[in-house]
Formats: sequence, structure tokens, C-alpha cells
Amino acid sequence: MVKLLSPCMLTRCSRKGIYVLLCVLLYGITFLVLAPLACISFKHVGLDVICFRNKAAGNARLIAQNQARLNRSLVTLREYSRIDSYCRMFPATCRRKNAQIADGEEKTAERDLQNVSIGMQLIRKTFAGGLAISFVTTRRRSNITGYRGQYLSQSVAKMLNIINHGDRLTNDVPIYFSICNVDPRLEVNPEISNLPKWIPVHKRFDGRRKLSIEDARSSYEKAKNDYVFCLEHTLQTNASYILLMEDDALAMDNLFHVLSHFIFSLRKLSSDETHVPLLDKLTYLKLFYPVHLSGYFNVDPERVPELISVALVLTALTLCAVTFCQPSLRVSPTFVKIAFVFFLLVVVIIGRYNIIELRSVSDRLFYLTPAPRGSAVAVLYPRQGALDIARYLPLYRCDKRLPKDLAMGEIVIKHGLDARLVQPNLFEHIGHYSSVHQKLRNPFAT
Repeated sequence: MVKLLSPCMLTRCSRKGIYVLLCVLLYGITFLVLAPLACISFKHVGLDVICFRNKAAGNARLIAQNQARLNRSLVTLREYSRIDSYCRMFPATCRRKNAQIADGEEKTAERDLQNVSIGMQLIRKTFAGGLAISFVTTRRRSNITGYRGQYLSQSVAKMLNIINHGDRLTNDVPIYFSICNVDPRLEVNPEISNLPKWIPVHKRFDGRRKLSIEDARSSYEKAKNDYVFCLEHTLQTNASYILLMEDDALAMDNLFHVLSHFIFSLRKLSSDETHVPLLDKLTYLKLFYPVHLSGYFNVDPERVPELISVALVLTALTLCAVTFCQPSLRVSPTFVKIAFVFFLLVVVIIGRYNIIELRSVSDRLFYLTPAPRGSAVAVLYPRQGALDIARYLPLYRCDKRLPKDLAMGEIVIKHGLDARLVQPNLFEHIGHYSSVHQKLRNPFAT
């Protein structure tokens, strides 16, 4: 009996030994090879605690990148400083502003509208009142010697470049470009002097309007009131849509391409000619969400199923590859479990942000999800959504526990509204220096 059992026990022990060895090998590779490589290769990783990074070196690198980007931006702004740049960059706005179309020219314009593509007609109908683009800005004083943030110059230069190179949206839609200066000091914000003179600047504070007691006591309350002021000012343009950004929001090159794609794709969901695009039904569309809040372990319910789905897909692809290379090999359930846990760890280490960024290779791979609470760095409002936020937001008292972006989320929930988030991000948050906290942010979490 002993002689009969020995080979069987030996086989089982050898199998267990192989699985143990496989586990040690895979997890050793995960944490000793892949994790350090992820820390080196990616600015943002899922498990930042496993990365022993030098924050001082990270800050120095970001400061150098900011300075190089600022130098390029100042050159760009000088190129756009000529007054004729306005009509070259905003032809539809310029035509509407001049309002010098004769009767014969109006008929020609009507014939042209009939001849353009259905897609362009949809763009013109959706943005019939135009698109208002505005940056909310205030002076940032850094206590770091030799550091010049000057984020507004960079953000405006990038946006003007995107509009100038244009697409079907920016070429035929009236665009109202402006700056909203919410600095309480009466002297001129030095960064605004870098901008082309033809860009309108709206000031919240002047000789008549001064800083209130509530704003002086709480920077959060001031930020809320600043935002409402700028939103109401852009509404005065009667634009169909409003793109309101903080001054440290740097747009991606494909910003308007992606927005155009959403307009077309949402339109195709219905064959009804009177169908209202989904964008019109939203209160707002967030175009940026902070990296450190974009991980798998978050309050948003879809994140964990998304993590499991990605790990399952990678496990299935691995099994297909193994079966294809070795058709005679029998894959055991234990191997499947080991592979699944391995890819689960790999995905967590790499991080959701880096995996989602793979979608940015094509404008068609961007997608919409319900907007989580927090972050108002870059937001696109349909006109009615902007009116709703401008009406309800002043009713909230903002503080450290309830800043304006969380209050906006509360408005959506309380009033049964709809808000969405574009993923991946269409903006980069370059505000490395926080004007609220007066210090540099974590270079690996911005």
C-alpha cells in the first residue's frame, strides 16, 4: 500500500510545489520588477506608497517644465497680439459682431448652409448661440524664490493655438473669448499684461465693488462667489454653451475634436430629426478630474467592477495565448486563479489613470461616465445648466468641508439633475503651486 501511495503523493506534492514556485515567481516579478519600473516610467501609479520617490527632485523637474512651457507660451502670445488675429481666429464671431451681411449675402449664406455636410449643420444648430470660453484668474504669489507660475499665460496660449489650428467646431461656431479677473487688488494683475489686448477682461472688483467680509474671512466662500460672478458674466454673451476654466487648466490638442465626436455620436442615437443632443440635457460636463481621485479604490461604485473586468480580460487573453502556443496543455483552475490575482495586482500597480490614458490614442475612444463630486478645473455648461448653477450655488455656504466643487455636486443630487465626466481627461492641471494653501503640491499627485 505504501508503495502504491508514494507516487500519488509525490505527484500531488510536486504539483503544489510547482504552483508555489509559480506564485513566488509571479509575485516576485510583480513587486520587485514591475512595481519599480512603474514608479520610474509613470508619473502617476496606483500604489504610490510602494514608490520611494524624491519629492524635491520631482518638484525641481516640474518647475523646469513649467519655465520651458512659459517661455514658449510668451512667444505664442506675442504672435497673437496683433489686432487682426481676432478675425483670423474667430471668423464666425467676427462676422456676427460686425453684422454687415447684406440681403443678397444672407441668401448666399442660406444656400451655403444647405450645401454643407449634415455634421456641420448639426454643429451650427447645437452651438447656434455660440461658445463662450473664459478663464477665472487671480494673482498667485509664490513664496519660492525664482519660481514663476504664470499659469494663465500658458493656458491662454494653448487655447488660442488650438482655436487657431481649428476644426469644424471652432471654424464655424461664434466663440466669445474672455478673462475673468477675480483678484481683489485694484492694481493690474501682471500676468494679464502678457495677453493680447483684444481679449476682454472682466473684473469682479473695482472702485465700486470691494471684497466682502464673508469673502475676506473664507477663501472657500470667495472662490464660490468668484465662480458665480464669472459664470454670470459669460451668460451675458447669450452663448449656447459655456466653457469655464481655472487659469491653470491646460487644454489637450484634441479638445474640440472629442467634443465634436460626442455631438455626432449622441445625435446618431436617435433618428428623430427633432432629437435634442444629450449634451443639451446635462447640467454640466466635466472635462478634468484629479489624478489622485481617479484610482480604482474610490467611492464611485463602478471602479471595482472595472478593475475586475480589466483583470479578467488580461487573464482570458493570457489563457488564449497559452492554448494557442501549447494546444495539448491542460490549464488547471488553480493556474487561472493565480493568473487572475497576478493581473489584478499588475493593474492596481500601474493605476487606472495610466490604463485609461490608452484610450487617448483615438478621439472615438473617449467616453462619458456619471460625474463624481469634486473638481471644477474645466467644465462645459449648456446654457440652462449654467443658469441652474448660477442660481443654486450662492445658496450654499462654502468652507473646507464643502468647497464649491462639492457644492455643485450637491446641487445635481438635490435637484435631480444630470452631470457627466469625460474620460480620459481633456485638460491637464498645471497648477503646481496652490494659491489657497500657499505651497507646492505633491509633484506625483497633480
